[in-house]
Amino acid sequence: MLLRRVTEHVNDQNWFAVALDFVIVVAGVFIGLQVSQWNEDAQTQRALEQAKNRLEAERLSNLELTETFLTDVAARLERAAGAIEVLRTCEADEASMQIVNDGLNQIRGTATLKLRMTALSAITQNSAFLSLMDEPEREQVKELERALTQ
Repeated sequence: MLLRRVTEHVNDQNWFAVALDFVIVVAGVFIGLQVSQWNEDAQTQRALEQAKNRLEAERLSNLELTETFLTDVAARLERAAGAIEVLRTCEADEASMQIVNDGLNQIRGTATLKLRMTALSAITQNSAFLSLMDEPEREQVKELERALTQ
């Protein structure tokens, strides 16, 4: 229909109508592209908010893991300190030997803390998310990532 109207205007040499049809088409395409961009930006913003919510849940989980780790390490150190005390007194009875063995078992191996970084990585590796953040927030997220990877 539009093509037929344009063809009639060209045949009639009605250049004003041709130009008007052209402007209408260009304006329609521009508006369509702009609405599409707004929709994409809104979806990205919603995805960023969801990622921030996941990051907060991950942060709370990491705090809980850290507290559990510290409690475990403190208990292991207490048993090891008991073994050191028995060794200092040079007691050689069966109960003392059991305390020393328990203390040695507690300090064997390496205690490690593995924090979760899935949500943080999802934010820091997404350039669309980073572009929606202001500079201080972006730096804060990058610094958190640096701290957790060390």
